[in-house]
Amino acid sequence: MAGELAVERLLIRSADWYAEQKVTVERGVPATAIDPEQRRVILADGRMLAYDRLVLATGSRPRLL
Repeated sequence: MAGELAVERLLIRSADWYAEQKVTVERGVPATAIDPEQRRVILADGRMLAYDRLVLATGSRPRLL
Protein backbone atom coordinates (compact mmCIF):
# COMPACT_ATOMS: atom_id res chain seq x y z
CA MET A 1 0.00 0.00 0.00
CA ALA A 2 2.87 2.35 0.76
CA GLY A 3 4.72 1.09 -2.30
CA GLU A 4 7.28 -0.83 -0.26
CA LEU A 5 6.13 -4.34 -1.23
CA ALA A 6 5.44 -5.98 -4.57
CA VAL A 7 1.72 -6.24 -5.37
CA GLU A 8 1.93 -10.04 -5.28
CA ARG A 9 2.95 -9.88 -1.60
CA LEU A 10 -0.23 -7.98 -0.75
CA LEU A 11 -2.60 -10.59 -2.20
CA ILE A 12 -3.91 -13.38 0.00
CA ARG A 13 -3.68 -15.77 -2.96
CA SER A 14 -1.50 -15.71 -6.07
CA ALA A 15 -2.62 -13.73 -9.12
CA ASP A 16 -3.00 -17.07 -10.94
CA TRP A 17 -5.48 -18.29 -8.33
CA TYR A 18 -7.68 -15.23 -8.81
CA ALA A 19 -7.59 -15.71 -12.59
CA GLU A 20 -8.50 -19.40 -12.27
CA GLN A 21 -11.44 -18.51 -10.00
CA LYS A 22 -12.55 -15.73 -12.39
CA VAL A 23 -12.07 -13.10 -9.69
CA THR A 24 -11.30 -9.55 -10.81
CA VAL A 25 -9.11 -7.57 -8.43
CA GLU A 26 -9.19 -3.80 -8.96
CA ARG A 27 -6.55 -1.71 -7.22
CA GLY A 28 -5.83 1.99 -7.41
CA VAL A 29 -9.21 3.14 -8.73
CA PRO A 30 -11.78 4.17 -6.12
CA ALA A 31 -15.36 2.98 -6.42
CA THR A 32 -17.70 5.97 -6.41
CA ALA A 33 -21.02 4.10 -6.33
CA ILE A 34 -22.57 0.66 -6.08
CA ASP A 35 -25.82 -0.06 -7.91
CA PRO A 36 -27.16 -3.24 -6.28
CA GLU A 37 -30.27 -3.36 -8.49
CA GLN A 38 -28.19 -3.40 -11.68
CA ARG A 39 -25.41 -5.36 -9.94
CA ARG A 40 -22.63 -3.01 -10.98
CA VAL A 41 -19.93 -0.83 -9.46
CA ILE A 42 -19.10 2.59 -10.87
CA LEU A 43 -15.42 3.52 -10.66
CA ALA A 44 -13.86 6.99 -10.42
CA ASP A 45 -12.42 6.63 -13.93
CA GLY A 46 -15.94 6.20 -15.36
CA ARG A 47 -15.87 2.44 -15.89
CA MET A 48 -18.82 0.34 -14.79
CA LEU A 49 -18.13 -3.21 -13.67
CA ALA A 50 -20.90 -5.79 -13.55
CA TYR A 51 -20.75 -8.38 -10.79
CA ASP A 52 -22.31 -11.67 -9.74
CA ARG A 53 -20.91 -11.38 -6.22
CA LEU A 54 -19.16 -8.39 -4.72
CA VAL A 55 -16.53 -8.22 -1.98
CA LEU A 56 -15.53 -4.88 -0.52
CA ALA A 57 -12.06 -5.26 0.95
CA THR A 58 -10.97 -1.96 2.42
CA GLY A 59 -7.77 -3.16 4.05
CA SER A 60 -6.71 -3.63 7.61
CA ARG A 61 -3.86 -3.18 10.01
CA PRO A 62 -2.58 -5.40 12.79
CA ARG A 63 -3.68 -4.56 16.32
CA LEU A 64 -1.66 -5.50 19.38
CA LEU A 65 -3.72 -7.17 22.07
